Amino acid sequence: IVPHQHNEERSCKECLLVERSTEPAKGLWWWPGGRLLKGETFFDAARRKAFQETGLTNVTPIQILGVWNTFFPTSAWDTDSSKGTQTVNPIVLVELNDVGGDVKLDETSENYKWIELDPQAAIANGEDRYVVQALLRLQA
Repeated sequence: IVPHQHNEERSCKECLLVERSTEPAKGLWWWPGGRLLKGETFFDAARRKAFQETGLTNVTPIQILGVWNTFFPTSAWDTDSSKGTQTVNPIVLVELNDVGGDVKLDETSENYKWIELDPQAAIANGEDRYVVQALLRLQA
């Protein structure tokens, strides 16, 4: 999910990234999110993951920015004979209705930060390519 808000102090729109603490994206600054449950819509999953991973409850899913097919060399399910995983990630733009709400991370993330919705700034800051791609979709 791409949680975003308008920061009055900085006069800009910004989005939330989390530093993942678990595989397959351990150590990456990435969007909060995870698996869909059986029968769950993308928007229902976005609301659930916003609460589970960030503690943010008053959110409104706005649109699907795209679906990413990602490949990771390691995963939480690695065995001696099989390593890595493939994930399919719907990227859902989520508006925070309570600007400045308290972020409370679960065990899947170690830290969080707010970045501007500016793909050029994200590139300059070395953000992950999937973060940059979603920001570019927002600009389009």
